[in-house]
Amino acid sequence: MAYFDGSRFHRLQLPDNGLFDNIYAIIAAPSQAQNASAGDNDLWVHARSGIYQIPAPELEQAIADPDYDIRYRTYDVMGGLTSDPHQVLPLPTAVRDSGGLLWFATANGVVQIDPTRHNKRDAPPKVAIESLSVDGVEFPATSSMVLAGLKRIEIGYTSLSLSSPEAVHFRYRLDGFDRDWHHAGSQRHAIYTGLPPGDYRFRVLALNQAGVTSQDEATLSFSVPQVFYLQPTFLTASGLMLAGLLWLLYRASMRRSAEQLRARLEARHAERERIARELHDTFLQGVQGLILRFQAITQTIPEGEPTRIQMDQILDRADQVVSEGRDRVLDLRSSESSSVNLLAALTKVGREYAQDNTAVFIASSRGAHRRLNPIVREEAYRIGHEAILNAFKHSGSAHINLHIVHGLREFELQITDDGVGVDSRYLNPLGRPGHWGLSGMQERACNIGAKLIIQRARPRGTEVRLCVQASSAYLRPLTRLQRWWQRLSRQRS
Repeated sequence: MAYFDGSRFHRLQLPDNGLFDNIYAIIAAPSQAQNASAGDNDLWVHARSGIYQIPAPELEQAIADPDYDIRYRTYDVMGGLTSDPHQVLPLPTAVRDSGGLLWFATANGVVQIDPTRHNKRDAPPKVAIESLSVDGVEFPATSSMVLAGLKRIEIGYTSLSLSSPEAVHFRYRLDGFDRDWHHAGSQRHAIYTGLPPGDYRFRVLALNQAGVTSQDEATLSFSVPQVFYLQPTFLTASGLMLAGLLWLLYRASMRRSAEQLRARLEARHAERERIARELHDTFLQGVQGLILRFQAITQTIPEGEPTRIQMDQILDRADQVVSEGRDRVLDLRSSESSSVNLLAALTKVGREYAQDNTAVFIASSRGAHRRLNPIVREEAYRIGHEAILNAFKHSGSAHINLHIVHGLREFELQITDDGVGVDSRYLNPLGRPGHWGLSGMQERACNIGAKLIIQRARPRGTEVRLCVQASSAYLRPLTRLQRWWQRLSRQRS
């Protein structure tokens, strides 16, 4: 329902319980209210659920205050109406005759109402809360109750109206949960589900057939405590425990990955040792035996003969081949190669290239020196060697820097220059098509579980950075206590 003020319509604040749905007729009749002015008319509404009388003073109050809850008198099946209202076409279904009587069409005939008759049923009804059910279990309806872990609560209430108890309507509200009053009609119970923890106060009012409200509310106070698994302390502790568990799982995963990588490196190292022994015991010794036999044959040739001269040259070259092969065998054996300092080895490489180049080579390191895993050291050496060679050969830089970091958590090798910088097209893992330098460096890094970053440096030049986790890089990784002591010692110094 709405009223028109001359310019636009305004909706009336009527209950949302369906009583005023499907309105069939609205007629006006002189108001019989004691506080009504002369000429005021009450509204009689014929709706799907019954006949309702809205007094003129209530209409004036609703127009003045849009939030005002209108009080009305009801005539329905429970409140005196002989049968259900019925829609009869054409509308309207209600008329007022010349004598002032009101006539309404219902399902079983016509109902007559005399609006001038004074209704004596205006005494305010009494309301009381009579039952309380929590998850199907009955409790006494007393205040200040603590209801733990409830899922569904049902509160039953009733009215003590002596004139027409079946025509009483109710309104209720749960403070702490509801924002507005609920118009329950003649329903005599309220149901709530899933109430969050907190303090609540249930309030209920009764309205008689004339719309007179009960003088006192019936109330019921109760509280829903926070279950232990939703309390902030428990949630915080659970969150910390979960974070700790995830951290332990992460550490265990990292440790398992490091052990697997170390096992692969050790297996590879053992295989290299076996190959080195076989090369030394079979191939190199066999070649050395052949050289000795050729030397013996050479001694039978007179000196100065061209054949003797050629044989001596071939034997010298054979000695060089055997020497180079022996060096390669020494590289395969970890005991010899791991004893060489990586910084010293790469510094030697850089200085050799610097002799034939105008670029200045600078080597530096940070952190206490620690022995590297032989496989990691060799792969790092090969990667560093390739990066230094590329810097001298292609960068056209004035300075080439080598920097090694023996960190607590990882080992890091850096080669930077201030040259033209690597072409961005070749920064992908495959490198430059037809060239295997960059791709070979990536493969070597992958073999030892390292991260290789090749990028343009700022403001110019190229940066090559190899990072290996400490658990894989060093022969004997520091324990957590040793890392803590080393960090503390560095802070003191």
